[in-house]
Amino acid sequence: MIANINDEDRSRFEREGCVLLRGLVDREQAGRLAAAADRELRPYPPGYHIVPSIHEWNPVFHHFVWRSGIARAASQLAGVDKLRLYGADLFSKDPGEQEPIRWHNDISYYPFSDATLVSIWVALRHVTRDMSALCLIPASHKWKRMFKPHIPSSAASVKAIVESADFEVPPDFADLDARYPGAINIRAWDMEPGDAIAFTGWTLHYTGANLSKQDRRLGYSMRFLGDDAIYDPRPNTLTPAEYRAILTPGQPISGGWPVIWREGGEVTVPELMAAKPANKYEALARGKK
Repeated sequence: MIANINDEDRSRFEREGCVLLRGLVDREQAGRLAAAADRELRPYPPGYHIVPSIHEWNPVFHHFVWRSGIARAASQLAGVDKLRLYGADLFSKDPGEQEPIRWHNDISYYPFSDATLVSIWVALRHVTRDMSALCLIPASHKWKRMFKPHIPSSAASVKAIVESADFEVPPDFADLDARYPGAINIRAWDMEPGDAIAFTGWTLHYTGANLSKQDRRLGYSMRFLGDDAIYDPRPNTLTPAEYRAILTPGQPISGGWPVIWREGGEVTVPELMAAKPANKYEALARGKK
């Protein structure tokens, strides 16, 4: 069950480029996702991990992405009647893991010169600021500046490729805030299971270390794309090779990423993959120029 988006949510999303959505996902559903995530993460050593496209083979995440109504919430925030699913990743940061993900905006990773791009990050367990909470710079989406992407060291197969993108490195806003308290308006919230943060593809965000001694920070992020996106197949973007063959540079997208929400219409729900791919990041890396 997905909670309704109200006028204040929409207004804040438009004004600040990010909004906290308390109880967007009911706790029971968040618990099922967390349990499924723990099962998927058993083979992984302790650390910081991103499991990309888990919804393609895991039935619990597949049902949530395609049948829970989460895409409808994204469409209400963006004010559009049609969205495509660009991607969805599970983020896990174990107790004591120090690696941060530096300030970045998602549009820099993706092959678009502009786009309606809405991310919804759902807390699957409780999250505090000391547990690597998601931090955002409100209204940074209005700057329309692409910053250098950042990939964690656990995704070494694409780290060097993506981070070689020729964009400016953003300031360390967290460090500036520590040196000049109150000078930087950073949004960060303690969250309960099922709480969510929605933000645009242009909004700067960051996560730090998980200082907890016992709690895993566990979140699930989905990215929804509007048909206004102009395809820009520049190097260093996360673009599967098969999409490069069917999309036309400089034109609005007309295929590739599947339609997940259409107001008043049906969408085609893809079937589950028979097995998890060996390494999704390696597949993405092979699709680079």
